[in-house]
Amino acid sequence: MHSIGDPESSRKEIEADMFAIALCRYIEQEEKQPNLFHVSGAAPVVLLKCLDYVRRTRKIFAGRDASEEASSTHPETEEPVLAFDSYVDGIPPGLAANFQQTRHDLCALIDAVWTRLRPLYVQMYEDGLRVEDNPVAWLPGSSSQS
Repeated sequence: MHSIGDPESSRKEIEADMFAIALCRYIEQEEKQPNLFHVSGAAPVVLLKCLDYVRRTRKIFAGRDASEEASSTHPETEEPVLAFDSYVDGIPPGLAANFQQTRHDLCALIDAVWTRLRPLYVQMYEDGLRVEDNPVAWLPGSSSQS
């Protein structure tokens, strides 16, 4: 699925994500033991997927369908993940394939977690949870429960 907004905005967002990976790789090349989570591109994949599901969860708690209304400025998370697959810049092919598999495995894991959590969030909404009045009321330790 592609974003429904401006294709130029989507392209710029993917370019920004690619720059972030390039920057992480550059910084980590100076380390004796580079952080493979950064070098592999796994860190931005986890961040992008989780931010997407936070956005979808907020939609559920606001009474909207979480599967609709793609962002008008950001691409669907699958687009940058696929773009990351093409960015191997100096990484040996075998290692690049391992990094790609790691990114895709993390996507599948996060998607599986979402699949299990989504019905719980829908039930929480049906039980009366709302974010319009107090966007943090659902957080543990919130002093003002609605």
